[in-house]
Amino acid sequence: MRNHTRMLILCALFAALTAVGAFLRLPAGAMSITLQFFFTAMAALLLGPRWGALSQIVYVALGLAGLPVFTQGGGPGYVFQPSFGFLLGLIPAAWVMGKLAGDGTRPWRTALACAAGDGVLYLVGIPYMYLIFNGYLGRGMSLSAVLWAGMLVYLPGDAVKIAAAALLGVTALAAAMGGFDWLRETVDPPMLDAVEEQGQSVTSNGIKLNVIAAQKYGDAALLYVSIQDTTGQGRVTEQTSPYWGGLL
Repeated sequence: MRNHTRMLILCALFAALTAVGAFLRLPAGAMSITLQFFFTAMAALLLGPRWGALSQIVYVALGLAGLPVFTQGGGPGYVFQPSFGFLLGLIPAAWVMGKLAGDGTRPWRTALACAAGDGVLYLVGIPYMYLIFNGYLGRGMSLSAVLWAGMLVYLPGDAVKIAAAALLGVTALAAAMGGFDWLRETVDPPMLDAVEEQGQSVTSNGIKLNVIAAQKYGDAALLYVSIQDTTGQGRVTEQTSPYWGGLL
């Protein structure tokens, strides 16, 4: 229950950050370059596919409900904006990024996951933009014109946002993993009541060993230890147990 409440709070936080990102923008053509995708990527990397996507569902729902959290306001009528397809695309993009990033501790895999999410965003947004421009607004824009106005001019900025999200996401996860709070969410509560927080660590050749907690048994102790590859080279893989206990 405690972990579920924590994830709901983080989900709401990233929905709010995505809304803030809508107003950190630079006008360009038919749309604006914003930080929405950056915060969506961070939500996916830090919360995982399910909660990351849910944060974007909350964001889009709030905007459609009338809160001015989109770049040009909000409300149900926003579905007729050419850019609305990109807002819808944030939801599957978050799920894809969270799914493909794995544990999120390898920069190249994380960057590729973000690039795949960016592709999903355009797969949803470009057809929607084409339909609104031609079917609803009657502007008669060609597909090439829509691709230029809705995608090509944004790709350089997307590359920067993907690189930033990958680096910051890996750094944030490396900082978050292996702490006592993480252990509290991992082990059963009855077992947690019997352990003492330690918070000691040592790093050698980029491998960080954290002694999270200990449980005494006479002259022996059960240690909870996490192992991290701080270089992002993937030497600690998904198959590596994130914590282990052993009698010393």
